[in-house]
Amino acid sequence: MPPFLQAPRLTFITVVLVGLCLSVQRASGIGFYDGGELAMAAAQLGLGHPPGQPLYTLLGHLMVLLLPTSAADAMVCLSVLSLSLSVVPAVAFAERSLLRVEGGKLDRRASICLHAAIAIAFQHALLWESATRVEVYALAGLLGLFGHELSRRTFEGAGWSTALAAGLCFGGAASTHPAALLVFAAATLPSFLLALRHGKVRLSSLLVGLLGGLVGLLPYAYVPLVMLREDVFVWGSDDVMRYLSAQDFAGNLAAPLEQTARHVVEWLAYAVEAGFLPMLVLGTIGCLLIQDVGPLVGFMTGLLLIARNAAFLPEVTDYLGYLHGPFVLLVAAAPAQLVRAIGNRGRFFFPSCLALVGATVCASPAPTSRTRSSDEAPEKLVDLVFRQAPKDALLHVGSDHYVFPLLYAQEVLGARPDVVLLADGLLDSSWYWVHLYRRHPELVPTPMRGEGGRDGRLRRFHEANAGRPLLVEHGAYARPAGVTLCAGPMLAQTPPCPDTATLSEFTRELTSLADVADFGSPPTERVLAELGLSRGLMYAFLGVPEAAIDAVLAGVPSGSRPVTHTVLAPAIPPEVLKPPSFIRAVAIGDPAHNLFVAATWLGASGDVDAAVACRASAAELGLLEAMQ
Repeated sequence: MPPFLQAPRLTFITVVLVGLCLSVQRASGIGFYDGGELAMAAAQLGLGHPPGQPLYTLLGHLMVLLLPTSAADAMVCLSVLSLSLSVVPAVAFAERSLLRVEGGKLDRRASICLHAAIAIAFQHALLWESATRVEVYALAGLLGLFGHELSRRTFEGAGWSTALAAGLCFGGAASTHPAALLVFAAATLPSFLLALRHGKVRLSSLLVGLLGGLVGLLPYAYVPLVMLREDVFVWGSDDVMRYLSAQDFAGNLAAPLEQTARHVVEWLAYAVEAGFLPMLVLGTIGCLLIQDVGPLVGFMTGLLLIARNAAFLPEVTDYLGYLHGPFVLLVAAAPAQLVRAIGNRGRFFFPSCLALVGATVCASPAPTSRTRSSDEAPEKLVDLVFRQAPKDALLHVGSDHYVFPLLYAQEVLGARPDVVLLADGLLDSSWYWVHLYRRHPELVPTPMRGEGGRDGRLRRFHEANAGRPLLVEHGAYARPAGVTLCAGPMLAQTPPCPDTATLSEFTRELTSLADVADFGSPPTERVLAELGLSRGLMYAFLGVPEAAIDAVLAGVPSGSRPVTHTVLAPAIPPEVLKPPSFIRAVAIGDPAHNLFVAATWLGASGDVDAAVACRASAAELGLLEAMQ
C-alpha cells in the first residue's frame, strides 16, 4: 500500500499557504444568519438548532479555550483551519487517482503542479463562503473527505485500522452535520461498487468501519446531557426525541419530484450567474480523466438535498455549505488535466493553467474583492439596536440577522441584560419561554396555554408585564400588545418617539456599513439592503416620510448609489408607498430592489432626474423591472 501522501512537504506548504490566504480574508466576528447561535453554543457549551452539531460545538469550545480571542473569532479560526487541513485528503485523493490511472509515481514537476493547482483552486468563492465565517460545513467537509479517502484505501486492501479510521471520520462528519454523511457516502458508493464487483470488499472491514462510525456518533450523547443544564441556551430542551429527529424543520424538505427537478435547474442557472460553473466543468473533466465519478455523485446528492426544499431560493448561502465537501473533491480532480498535459510533453499545459485560474477567479466575489475581514455589520447592527432600546425594553424581532447576533451579544458578551429578546420564531416553543423567565426573573410569568393561541399567549404576557417599552421588527408583532407605534432609528417602537435628526444619524451609520460591503461580502450586502428597505417603509408609513428615501438608499453600496441625499415629499399617495412584488424573489434583500423603490418614490415626489438615475442603477444590477 503506497503512503498516504506522495510529497508530504509540498502538501504541508500548500496547507500553510491556503491557511494564510483564508486568514487574511476571514471574518473576525459572528457574521449574520446562525453564526451567532453556533458561536453561542460553543462558548457556553449549550445547544444550537436541530438536529444538533455536537462535535462542532465541543471542538469549538476547545478552540474558545485555547485561543486568546473572542468566541466568535475562535469559531471562525476553526473554519479556516478545517478548510486548510482539507488540502491533505484532497491531495491524497488526487495523487492516488492519478497513480491508479497513470501508473508508476508522479515525478516532482507533476507533483509541484498538482499542489499549486490545488492551492489556487482552494481560493474558489464556493469554498471561501463557508470557510471564512462561523459555520459547520468546513469541519464536516474535512471529516467527510478523510472518511472518503480512507474508505477508498480500505476497498483497495488496507487493513482494519484504516477501515476503523474511515468509520470514525464518517461518524464525526455526521456528528457535525448529518447531510455530510449522505453526500460523502454517495461519493464513496462508486468505489465501493467497483470493489464489490472485483471481490475486494471484506466483511470484516465493513464491520470494523461500521463500529468506527458508531463511535464517531458518540458526540450525540452530548445532546440529552446538555439538556439537563438550566444556565445556558439549550434549544429544544423540552423534548429530546423531537429535537434529534429535527421535526421543527421536517416540513422544509417537502418538494415533490417535479419541483425538485426545477430547483436543480434554477441552481445551475444561478451557478452560471455566480461564476461557479467553470470549476464544475473542470472538475467533471478531471473526474473523467481519473476515471472516478464519485465526486460527481456526491455533488449531485448534495444538490438534490438542497433542491428538495419546498421554499427554494438558489442564493441561500447554506446551500453552498451543503455542496462544500463534494466540491472539494471536484476541485481536487480538476488538476488532473495539468498532470496529463505534463505527461504528454506539455501539450495544452498553459491553456489548462489558464482555465484553472480563470475558473477560480471568475467566481463571485473574486479573491481580490472580498471584505469579510473588514465586515463589522453584525456587531454594528447589535450596537444600533441596543442603543435604541430603552431600559427594560421588550425587543420583538424575527429575522435571523437580528435574532442570532442579538442572542450572542446577550448570552456570551453580557450586553444589555435588562432587554428581553422575544425571538419570534421561537415563541411557539415552551422551552424558550422557560429560558426567558430564567434569564429575566423580574418578568411576571403567564400561562402558556389559554384562549387565542399564540396571539393570546403574547397578549397575556404583555398585560402581565405592562409598562415596558416595546420595540418590534414588524408592526404585526405589536398587535397582541395593543399599543401605538412610532418610527424608531432601527425598529418601530412605543412612544416617546425620536426626532428626525436621530433617525438620520442611524441612517448615516448604516450607509457607511453598506459602503464597505460594496467590495465583496454578499450576505452582508443583502442584509443591509433588507434593513434599508424595511426602515424606509417603516418611516414612510409611520409618519416620517422625509427620512424614508435616505433610509432605503442606505442599504445600497456606494458604487451603485447614484443619489447621495434626497427628501420624500409628504404628499405622495399611500398606494405608491407599497413596495412592488418583484419578478425575481430573493432570500433576504437586494440593493436593486431598494433602488427601484427609491426611483418610484422619487418619481412620485417630482424629482425625475434622481428617479431616472436610481432606475438606471437598478437596471445595471440586473433588475428586470428596471429594464422594462
